Amino acid sequence: MPPISFPYRASVIRRSLWVNAAFVALGLLYFVVARPLKWHFVDVAMLLGLVFYAARALYDVVRLMRPMPAIVMSDDGLRDPALGDALIPWNAIKEIRVGRMRGLGQLFLIADSQRLSASPGGPTLRFANWVRGARAGQQGADFVLPMSPTIALEAGTDDLIAAIRARPLSAALEISDADATPAGT
Repeated sequence: MPPISFPYRASVIRRSLWVNAAFVALGLLYFVVARPLKWHFVDVAMLLGLVFYAARALYDVVRLMRPMPAIVMSDDGLRDPALGDALIPWNAIKEIRVGRMRGLGQLFLIADSQRLSASPGGPTLRFANWVRGARAGQQGADFVLPMSPTIALEAGTDDLIAAIRARPLSAALEISDADATPAGT
């Protein structure tokens, strides 16, 4: 079966570009109005903020020129840009929980850390899972992987679930509704 792709919405990146450009404009306005500069703490902080938001705006422009990132589901597993470049095989996923936070849908993959070939998500996600495991009294055998929120995708939660169910190796996965965060694991 050919891979299915769920691209990100370009509007999410455009919105980020507009917000960053607005902060750059406000920073430039500050430097035009605040003449002469005395280079106190506020001036240095504004300059650093201006540079930061200008870099983010430039990054958003580059992201708009490239193809949109996408969640890709194949017979082997899935790739989500929010979780890194690693393939998450279907046999590593124990359960999928559907969470809703403020009306926005998101899927949480409960994966067996022993079956993952790479640690997806980076150090922040690993630390969050360690803390979650420590609070639940577990040794951390299960790994919670929050997929991209559906608000950022060109598809809804039902579309993602249908695509997962269509894959032969994922048909037996348990898909359940959960709170905003998967608290039971």
